[in-house]
Amino acid sequence: MKATSVIITILVIGSACPVSAAVNAQNYSRMDKDGDGKWSYQEYVQYRMGGFEKMDKNKDGMVDSSEAWNASFMNSVDADKNGKISRREAETYHAKIAKNVDKDKDGFITFEDLNPKE
Repeated sequence: MKATSVIITILVIGSACPVSAAVNAQNYSRMDKDGDGKWSYQEYVQYRMGGFEKMDKNKDGMVDSSEAWNASFMNSVDADKNGKISRREAETYHAKIAKNVDKDKDGFITFEDLNPKE
Protein backbone atom coordinates (compact mmCIF):
# COMPACT_ATOMS: atom_id res chain seq x y z
CA MET A 1 0.00 0.00 0.00
CA LYS A 2 1.16 3.48 -0.74
CA ALA A 3 1.78 5.66 2.29
CA THR A 4 0.91 8.88 0.52
CA SER A 5 -2.35 10.58 1.27
CA VAL A 6 -5.09 10.02 -1.21
CA ILE A 7 -7.92 12.50 -1.55
CA ILE A 8 -11.11 11.00 -2.83
CA THR A 9 -14.32 12.66 -3.79
CA ILE A 10 -17.34 10.47 -4.03
CA LEU A 11 -20.63 11.52 -5.54
CA VAL A 12 -23.63 9.57 -4.42
CA ILE A 13 -26.00 8.88 -7.28
CA GLY A 14 -28.78 11.43 -7.13
CA SER A 15 -26.90 13.55 -4.62
CA ALA A 16 -25.55 17.02 -5.16
CA CYS A 17 -23.33 16.72 -2.11
CA PRO A 18 -19.78 15.46 -2.65
CA VAL A 19 -18.23 13.62 0.25
CA SER A 20 -14.46 13.98 0.59
CA ALA A 21 -12.11 11.97 2.74
CA ALA A 22 -8.36 11.91 3.12
CA VAL A 23 -7.18 8.33 3.33
CA ASN A 24 -3.60 7.16 3.74
CA ALA A 25 -2.29 3.69 4.44
CA GLN A 26 -2.08 4.26 8.20
CA ASN A 27 -5.64 5.61 8.45
CA TYR A 28 -6.90 2.86 6.16
CA SER A 29 -5.37 0.20 8.42
CA ARG A 30 -6.86 1.83 11.53
CA MET A 31 -10.33 1.75 9.98
CA ASP A 32 -9.92 -1.93 9.00
CA LYS A 33 -11.26 -3.26 12.30
CA ASP A 34 -10.82 -6.96 11.56
CA GLY A 35 -7.39 -6.53 9.95
CA ASP A 36 -8.21 -8.38 6.74
CA GLY A 37 -6.81 -5.64 4.49
CA LYS A 38 -10.17 -4.40 3.26
CA TRP A 39 -13.20 -2.59 4.60
CA SER A 40 -16.51 -4.35 4.62
CA TYR A 41 -19.41 -2.03 3.90
CA GLN A 42 -20.26 -2.37 7.61
CA GLU A 43 -16.77 -1.22 8.67
CA TYR A 44 -17.03 1.76 6.33
CA VAL A 45 -20.47 2.74 7.61
CA GLN A 46 -19.37 2.36 11.25
CA TYR A 47 -16.36 4.59 10.63
CA ARG A 48 -18.42 7.25 8.87
CA MET A 49 -21.05 7.17 11.62
CA GLY A 50 -18.43 8.59 13.97
CA GLY A 51 -19.07 11.88 12.14
CA PHE A 52 -22.79 11.56 12.86
CA GLU A 53 -22.06 11.13 16.55
CA LYS A 54 -19.86 14.25 16.53
CA MET A 55 -22.50 16.31 14.72
CA ASP A 56 -25.26 15.24 17.12
CA LYS A 57 -24.29 17.87 19.69
CA ASN A 58 -27.36 17.43 21.89
CA LYS A 59 -27.14 13.61 21.71
CA ASP A 60 -30.81 13.13 20.80
CA GLY A 61 -30.00 10.64 18.03
CA MET A 62 -30.91 13.15 15.32
CA VAL A 63 -28.93 15.83 13.50
CA ASP A 64 -30.90 18.98 12.71
CA SER A 65 -29.91 21.93 10.53
CA SER A 66 -28.15 23.69 13.42
CA GLU A 67 -25.91 20.65 13.92
CA ALA A 68 -25.31 19.57 10.29
CA TRP A 69 -22.07 20.45 8.52
CA ASN A 70 -23.91 22.44 5.85
CA ALA A 71 -27.25 22.71 4.05
CA SER A 72 -26.11 20.65 1.08
CA PHE A 73 -25.15 17.76 3.37
CA MET A 74 -28.45 18.08 5.21
CA ASN A 75 -30.45 17.98 1.97
CA SER A 76 -28.52 14.97 0.68
CA VAL A 77 -28.90 12.83 3.80
CA ASP A 78 -32.35 13.86 5.08
CA ALA A 79 -34.28 11.33 2.96
CA ASP A 80 -37.72 12.05 4.43
CA LYS A 81 -37.15 15.84 4.29
CA ASN A 82 -38.35 16.41 7.85
CA GLY A 83 -35.45 18.72 8.67
CA LYS A 84 -33.59 16.12 10.72
CA ILE A 85 -31.15 13.35 9.87
CA SER A 86 -31.88 10.15 11.77
CA ARG A 87 -29.25 7.55 12.47
CA ARG A 88 -30.95 5.24 9.95
CA GLU A 89 -30.86 7.94 7.25
CA ALA A 90 -27.15 8.52 7.88
CA GLU A 91 -26.40 4.77 7.79
CA THR A 92 -28.34 4.38 4.52
CA TYR A 93 -26.51 7.35 3.00
CA HIS A 94 -23.10 5.97 3.93
CA ALA A 95 -24.02 2.47 2.71
CA LYS A 96 -24.78 3.99 -0.72
CA ILE A 97 -21.39 5.69 -0.68
CA ALA A 98 -19.69 2.39 0.22
CA LYS A 99 -21.27 0.72 -2.80
CA ASN A 100 -20.15 3.61 -5.01
CA VAL A 101 -16.57 3.47 -3.75
CA ASP A 102 -16.32 -0.30 -4.29
CA LYS A 103 -14.96 -0.07 -7.84
CA ASP A 104 -14.78 -3.82 -8.52
CA LYS A 105 -18.13 -4.49 -6.81
CA ASP A 106 -16.76 -7.34 -4.71
CA GLY A 107 -18.54 -6.16 -1.55
CA PHE A 108 -15.40 -4.67 0.02
CA ILE A 109 -13.56 -1.37 -0.18
CA THR A 110 -9.86 -1.86 -0.69
CA PHE A 111 -7.08 0.71 -0.61
CA GLU A 112 -6.86 0.17 -4.37
CA ASP A 113 -10.55 1.12 -4.75
CA LEU A 114 -9.66 4.43 -3.15
CA ASN A 115 -6.44 4.82 -5.13
CA PRO A 116 -7.11 3.41 -8.60
CA LYS A 117 -4.20 3.04 -10.98
CA GLU A 118 -4.89 5.01 -14.10
